[in-house]
Amino acid sequence: MNTFRNTMNEQGEKEKMQRAKDECFALLEGKVSMNQLCNISDTELETLYCEGYNAWNNGDIETAAQRFAFVAMQRPNDRRFIFAFACVLKQAECWASALSLYGYAIAMQADDPYAVFHVAECLQAVGNIEGARDALDATISLCFYQAMENPAYADLRQAAEAQLSRLNS
Repeated sequence: MNTFRNTMNEQGEKEKMQRAKDECFALLEGKVSMNQLCNISDTELETLYCEGYNAWNNGDIETAAQRFAFVAMQRPNDRRFIFAFACVLKQAECWASALSLYGYAIAMQADDPYAVFHVAECLQAVGNIEGARDALDATISLCFYQAMENPAYADLRQAAEAQLSRLNS
């Protein structure tokens, strides 16, 4: 009887290991997200994202950071989550972490001048003035080409030009 139980336990463990391996590869290949593996619905993630955004707007950086970190970990390919987490980290003056996440956000959408502008601010904060200048130049260029589609880019371009002017004086 013990031999039968041991064999059944071994088969059960092998099945669990195979399922874990399959889930890991599916996650790494982008076929499934962490929230799907953890049975967290997209609606629940969106609710947490909204809670984070509301907390951030109300000045509760700690709660915002917790919510944004959680949703970013659950769905790391959702640029909104990564960008929001980076913005909160920047506001908390966690410059290196914010820079890493902004870099990831830029890799996900290279034509976003807002992420590049925030990189410039972080670089300036850590004393990398040349890097900040380069990022501001890139922001201005990105805004120039997109301003016709969205007037908000013209405002960002003006902010980047003003900041660049201050750095150069």
